[in-house]
Amino acid sequence: MTSNVPRYAVFVSPHGYGHAARASGVMEALNRHNGARFEIFTTAPRWFFEESLRGLFEYHEVECDVGFRQASALKADLGATAVALGRLLPFPDDEIDRLAQLVRASGCQALLADIAPLGIAVAERAGIPSVLVENFTWSWLYEPFFGEHPELEGFSDELAKWRSQATVLIQTEPLCSRDDGARLVNPISRTARMSRSDQFAALGVGEGEQLIVAWVATANRCPSWTNSEGRMV
Repeated sequence: MTSNVPRYAVFVSPHGYGHAARASGVMEALNRHNGARFEIFTTAPRWFFEESLRGLFEYHEVECDVGFRQASALKADLGATAVALGRLLPFPDDEIDRLAQLVRASGCQALLADIAPLGIAVAERAGIPSVLVENFTWSWLYEPFFGEHPELEGFSDELAKWRSQATVLIQTEPLCSRDDGARLVNPISRTARMSRSDQFAALGVGEGEQLIVAWVATANRCPSWTNSEGRMV
C-alpha cells in the first residue's frame, strides 16, 4: 500500500478498557498532528474505538495479550490465566509472520503497543520501530503468584524479554514500577466528550465532591474508584 498519509499499527491489550482508551488518546493526537490512520489489532471491541476514531482505522481481531482471566471484577482466576498464557506463549512463528506481512502490506511506518508484547515481536519481524506504552508490566503483576502458580514465572520471563526489545519505551503516570531507561510522561487519555458537570452527573456525585483513587487491599493489586466518603462509583 502506498499513500502520503502516515499509517501506524496499534496492538492493544484487551484486559479492561483502560489500554484501549489510552491507545485511542495517542491515536487521536497522532491524527491531529499528521493526519495518521491506523491498523488496530486487538480483541477489545471495535465499537470502543469508533467512539473516538470513527473512520480513521481498520480493525483486526487478534488475541495479542492475556493479562488476567477474571473470576470476578476483583478476583483473578490464576489457573485459567496460566492456561491462556500457555496458548499465547511463546508467540507462534507463523502468526508473527502473518501479522508482519499484514502490517507491511498496510504500509505501516511504526507500531504502537499498549502493554501487548505481541506487537513488539511483529514490529521486529516487519522491520519497523516499535513504541511500547505502559504504566505497569504483567511481570510485576504476576510476581506475587509465582509460589502458588510457578508456571507464571516462565511466562513472565518471556513477556519481559519482548518488553526489553521495544525500540522506544514510554511509561505514563501514575505507574507501578519505574524503569529509568523509559521516558516518563503525564497520564494519557482520550479527548473529553462531556463537560465537567455532565461527568459528575454521570458518576452520581456532586460537582464539588472530590474523587479518590484507592487501591483495594487484595493480592490482585486491583484498583477501584471511590468518592471522598469511600463509596465506590
